[in-house]
Amino acid sequence: MEKKNRKNKKTQGTRVHIPGVPGDNLDESSSQKRYESDLTPKEKRQLEWQKISSLGFQAKAEYIWNYYKLHIAGIILGILAIIGVVNWIERMKYEDILCVTVVNAINDTTQLAADFKEYLGDDDQYHQINFDSSIQVGNINEMDYSMTMKMTVLVGSGSMDILVGDEQFLKYYEDHDVFYKLSEVLDDDLYEALQDNMVDDYILEIGESERWLSYEMVYYDPIYVAVVVSGKNPDTAVEFIRWLSTDQPCALSSESETGVEIDAAGQTDTAVQTKEASEADTAAQAGEASGTDTTARAEETSGTDTTA
Repeated sequence: MEKKNRKNKKTQGTRVHIPGVPGDNLDESSSQKRYESDLTPKEKRQLEWQKISSLGFQAKAEYIWNYYKLHIAGIILGILAIIGVVNWIERMKYEDILCVTVVNAINDTTQLAADFKEYLGDDDQYHQINFDSSIQVGNINEMDYSMTMKMTVLVGSGSMDILVGDEQFLKYYEDHDVFYKLSEVLDDDLYEALQDNMVDDYILEIGESERWLSYEMVYYDPIYVAVVVSGKNPDTAVEFIRWLSTDQPCALSSESETGVEIDAAGQTDTAVQTKEASEADTAAQAGEASGTDTTARAEETSGTDTTA
């Protein structure tokens, strides 16, 4: 009898009671299912939640950290990965339509970039005007290694369309064949308008530009610009020079408008020519028909007279 009681106590001690889960009134054979290893996934979750709910705050935090830290780390890494991918996709949408390096810049370039983009008539939110003001040097002959390497990287990677600086700085890079000839990239009207401000066929002075001076970008004067050969946006670089130095309208937008006008005019001319050709053909056909009828009537009349 005592053995049987001990056996019953042992069996009862290994059973797991879960609130809301039936099983307290099961018979002896079905009670064997109440071992924790035999629980269903749902019952195991309920048991785990019961354990956590019965703990205090600090004990609960320790328990979660000890048993679920890998799960937590996995969730955090997953979220970070998703954010990274989304940001990468978003950055891929942006495009630099002009990259300008300003040597020894002292003021913010945000307004300058916004005004030039407005001049272009470009309202695409993903088009960027990029001004690099990180090149800070004294004498070009004393430029430190880091600045030299940065200039090399900017030029070599095509990340610079225009270089703005003093004459000595630009002359140094002109000797290294970094710039376009202005006669090759400027259109005839712009080249003629700026000819008096050219140091040579590579470097242009813009020190007297009221628009440029209004932004107070640099402390030195005079100021010079050049178009970089390796740049990816030479057309936009020319428009930047046009905007700074003249009152001429943007050639990029006017070319587009002119193209539409020319196309429309071409279509009109074609339509007129087609109409004229059609009318000429109709007249010719009418003339031929009239001539044929006249000839036929004349032959009939002649035949009638002969018979008579």
